[in-house]
Amino acid sequence: MNPTIWKEFDTSCETVHRIVDEIVAEFLLSLDHKALHESGEERYEKQDRNDDDPEPNNCKKYVFLEELAKETRNLIELRDETLNVLVAGRDGLAIKHRPFRSGSTARYLGQRADGGHQDVYASGLQFRETPARRTQTRICHEAAAQTGSPQCSPELASLSTTMCTPCIDSHPSLAKTATSSVRTSETIQAFGPDGATSRKLQFIQPPYHPLIGAKFRVLETTQENFKYAEAALNKSAMDAGYRLCIFRKYPNSTDPSRVTFCCSKGGAYKPSRGREVNEDDPPKKKRKTSTKKTSCPFQIALRRVCTAWVVEGIRGHEAHNHPMVDASAIPEYRTAIVKSREEQIIRFGNEKRPPREILEFLRDEDEAFKKVNAQDISNFLAAYRRQANATDEDTRDKDSGDGARDGNARDEGARNQDMRDEETQENKEVADPPKEGA
Repeated sequence: MNPTIWKEFDTSCETVHRIVDEIVAEFLLSLDHKALHESGEERYEKQDRNDDDPEPNNCKKYVFLEELAKETRNLIELRDETLNVLVAGRDGLAIKHRPFRSGSTARYLGQRADGGHQDVYASGLQFRETPARRTQTRICHEAAAQTGSPQCSPELASLSTTMCTPCIDSHPSLAKTATSSVRTSETIQAFGPDGATSRKLQFIQPPYHPLIGAKFRVLETTQENFKYAEAALNKSAMDAGYRLCIFRKYPNSTDPSRVTFCCSKGGAYKPSRGREVNEDDPPKKKRKTSTKKTSCPFQIALRRVCTAWVVEGIRGHEAHNHPMVDASAIPEYRTAIVKSREEQIIRFGNEKRPPREILEFLRDEDEAFKKVNAQDISNFLAAYRRQANATDEDTRDKDSGDGARDGNARDEGARNQDMRDEETQENKEVADPPKEGA
């Protein structure tokens, strides 16, 4: 298809999206992914590094393929400000916002549910806005039609929707502040050369991490800002259905300038902690648990800039290799909800109310407590009582220690006084010796 035909589709974004789907999917079906992958690695070893690249140590993960980028430019022609490049990486299909080697990070469309990385196809182009373009976006033709407007215009920018490709072509002045957005689906549909559907692939496709590029500088000290940024990352992760753990601190753990977080399911699954498993032993039943590790590759980092911390994506554009869980299955999420009513729960606990009764009362007041169970309330009260008892014991030990020290001081004072009295008596006898006739 001639790229100039894009100009003719100015009334139906859906038609343009469908045609792009078919062109890109047909092109990807014809690619030899393995050959392109090897060629991309060879070119990566030879090319010079770009100092402006935000991820100099991780660009190899994406394996930029010049051949694919060149062919994609021939298929899709947009303006320079929003030229998007398809990149076939190790873990899926990625899309970049700017021309090839622009320094912006790539976003992966997803990963096959069976864990494979080859034969990945797309049924829709998906774009994201870079941190520099994180501004209010304009509406596309569909939203304009709903409002009765014949075309996109800045006056309709109050509607928080995105700008489509034909709108960018027709309004170049808005291109720098707009973002292309196309429908996506969990079921990825690939088209063969004859136009018929050849296969369907199921993707696990979490959304682009909303905090990448965010800067946290709320307080004056670096440590307090880090705690604030870490809390924001953990909350975002738990809301999405996974949990983060600290993976590495660089250059050291006492004063790090960069902290890397990984998914709690990262790392290999260890089936047993006891003796080594013998191949002749009968197979054991595997526990069905949501905490089992799956070698998830997801990572995200915090980088220190003066006293602030900036969120950076390492493999944040890759999909998790496990399904997301409900937030209520994460203990830290439930603990945070319980601590939001800490004083009220402690007061009820001191009144000897059972945890189930406390939970029923809190559920009537706050919908969030529907994700909390009675055991969480019981655990919180038990931890509070342990801490209170430990504090009381420390206080008693301190008081008894002070009393013992005071008693020892009094005894020492009495002994010193007795010694002084004895010395005084001896001196008096020397000064006034007894008379002989006495």
